[in-house]
Amino acid sequence: MRDKILYGLGVLAFLILARDIYAIARFPAEANQGYAFKILFFHLPAWAAAGTAVTTALVTSVMFLVTKNFKYDATAVAATEVGVAFISVGLVTGSIWGRVIWGIW
Repeated sequence: MRDKILYGLGVLAFLILARDIYAIARFPAEANQGYAFKILFFHLPAWAAAGTAVTTALVTSVMFLVTKNFKYDATAVAATEVGVAFISVGLVTGSIWGRVIWGIW
């Protein structure tokens, strides 16, 4: 049952992502940045998610040090892994945007 729920959520997330990419692709070019501004629709949410993950890791790490409950340690590890993924997306999309706008990585 748990596997079916996870696969269902994965399919739902993929469909929402596909819909969002389609909607973003239909936006017209911005006056100053052209089409490069569209990358901000991924860049800013990635940094917001990374900040949330890092904050979660911080809080659960402190809770682990206080309580010695390994549930908090496992949560901190999971949040750190997710945070690294979103930080990577934020760094890559920011570099791409900067290259297009400023002409330098």
